[in-house]
Amino acid sequence: MEDNKNKISMFAGVITAIVTGLFGTMNLAIQKNSPVVSIILYTLTLISLIMIIVLFILKRIKSNDKIIDLNELLTLQKEIDRILLIRIRYKQCLAAESILFRMNRTILNLFTDVLKSYCEEKKIDIIPHIERAEPFLYYKEVLEEINEENKNLLKTTIEQNNFNKLSDKEFEKYKEEKYQLFLANAEGVRNAKYSDEICIVPMDYLLEKKEKEIRDVCKLSLYTMLDKIREITILEYEAIEELQGKLNILKQKLRG
Repeated sequence: MEDNKNKISMFAGVITAIVTGLFGTMNLAIQKNSPVVSIILYTLTLISLIMIIVLFILKRIKSNDKIIDLNELLTLQKEIDRILLIRIRYKQCLAAESILFRMNRTILNLFTDVLKSYCEEKKIDIIPHIERAEPFLYYKEVLEEINEENKNLLKTTIEQNNFNKLSDKEFEKYKEEKYQLFLANAEGVRNAKYSDEICIVPMDYLLEKKEKEIRDVCKLSLYTMLDKIREITILEYEAIEELQGKLNILKQKLRG
């Protein structure tokens, strides 16, 4: 910065000296009645002034370009931070919420099928609109509690956010480990909250009829969710790398 100031001061001194010298010589030529010399000196003076003006304009343009580059650099850095801190997690949570909603709806449908068949088998009367019946509503509450518990586990999973660093083989192992963890969490809540009396259907009966289907739905949903979360991570980090490349180019340009 100090070198630039010295160069500018020296350049300004040279220009001033040239202009002052030209004007002095021009006045001398006029006093000695030398019109040709006067014209030449006038021309040189005019050219010098034009050069000064042009150099000033170029300097201003260069300064404006630097400001534009700085603004672009800040914009790129803000976009990178926004992707890292907000966009990735927002997209992942949105995708996870959608998959969990469909999973719970499917499990509720499986419970409804068992409830109907059990009531028919045991000659138990149940209201026609089964989704308004107490067993259905209670089982829905149990699922919602399971959902809330697993959301906390999911939040931790998303916050780790290193899916793009895992190989395909490592990720398959990771999914199975997460599935077992989610399943144990869900079964713990279900066993604590499920009521044979309120749900009408005994848990043993429900598991005998639909346990495999429920487990399959949970596994498929969780695997799909983790695949989607990983896909989002990979795509967003590709976007970050592209922005980081532009950022590095701008930094080099500003240093130059």
